[in-house]
Amino acid sequence: MDDRFVGYGTERNSDVLQNGAIGRAAGFTIYLSNNVPNTDGTLYKIIAGTNQAGSYAEQILENEAYRPESRFADAMKGLHVYGAQVFQSKCIAVLTANAE
Repeated sequence: MDDRFVGYGTERNSDVLQNGAIGRAAGFTIYLSNNVPNTDGTLYKIIAGTNQAGSYAEQILENEAYRPESRFADAMKGLHVYGAQVFQSKCIAVLTANAE
């Protein structure tokens, strides 16, 4: 609730808040997300780490054009694959926090 993180007065603050990043502290960029796992009632798992902790890759393997049955239009469908891997577990940390 600190104004340094949630202040909404400058153009930079507006842009930062729209993208989910709410500030920086101790060298970390802090993001606000509704996707934090709730493990047990009021306990939440919060993840912190560096770019060296892992890798993410994605690719579209197949695509094809088709005509939808319900309308007169052209459409595309494809096979999108993705994956992630943690390479250096010492570069990532998980905190279990209470919401209260």
